[in-house]
Amino acid sequence: MGQDASKQRESLPKESLQKESPNQRKESSSLREEGYKPLYKNGMNMQINNFKIKAVNPAFNSNGNDYEIELDERTLIRELIGCPATGGEKKTVHFTEFHDIQSTTDTAINVVGVIKRVGDIKEIPTQSSGKILLKRDVTLMDDKKNTCVVTMWNDDAKDWIYVPRDIITISGAGVNKFCGFYSVKLYRTSVVVKDAVNEKSVMLKGLLDELMPESQ
Repeated sequence: MGQDASKQRESLPKESLQKESPNQRKESSSLREEGYKPLYKNGMNMQINNFKIKAVNPAFNSNGNDYEIELDERTLIRELIGCPATGGEKKTVHFTEFHDIQSTTDTAINVVGVIKRVGDIKEIPTQSSGKILLKRDVTLMDDKKNTCVVTMWNDDAKDWIYVPRDIITISGAGVNKFCGFYSVKLYRTSVVVKDAVNEKSVMLKGLLDELMPESQ
C-alpha cells in the first residue's frame, strides 16, 4: 500500500517487549500509557508485520480471546489511512465486581473503580536474600462504596501517577491472596487507563461527587 494510504508508526521499544516467563511477568513493570499504547485507539485500522500468534494464557489475558499476537523488537505497525472501516462484532469486556474478586484467583481480570486512597511506598526486604522491594497499595471504590486494594511493586510502585478521585480501568490484572486477604495485583502486561470509555467508568463519573466529595 502506498505512502498516501498509510502512515508508518515507530517500531516498538525493545526494552518493553522482551519475552518473559510468567514468573518474571509478575515482577516486571506494567506497560504504561507513556509507551507505544497511546498510538492506538478503538476503531483504528492497522497493518502489523513480523509478529507471532500464540494461544492465550488466561492467567494474564482477560479479553476472552483464544489467541493473541506477540510483538517484539522486529514488529512494525502502520496505521492505515483512508481505507474502509472494518466490520466485525464488538466484543463486550467483562469487569469483575469487587465482591467477586476472591472467586477469580486463576484468571486475569478487569476492574474499574474510583481511587479512594494512594498509599506511600514501603520498602519490603525479601526473606531469602534481604533484597529490598518497593511496594505500594492503592484503594479503589466501586459504585456501591465497596473497596478493593491494588498492590504494585518496584517500578509500578514508583511510577504510579494517579490520584484520589481519578477513575481508572485496569485490564489484565491478577488476584493475590495473602493471609486470607484478597487484593488485585498488576502484571507487566496489565494496562491502567484513566477515564476509559466503558459503561462502568462513565457511570462512576456521574456518581463521583456523591461517592467521594472533593472535600474528602
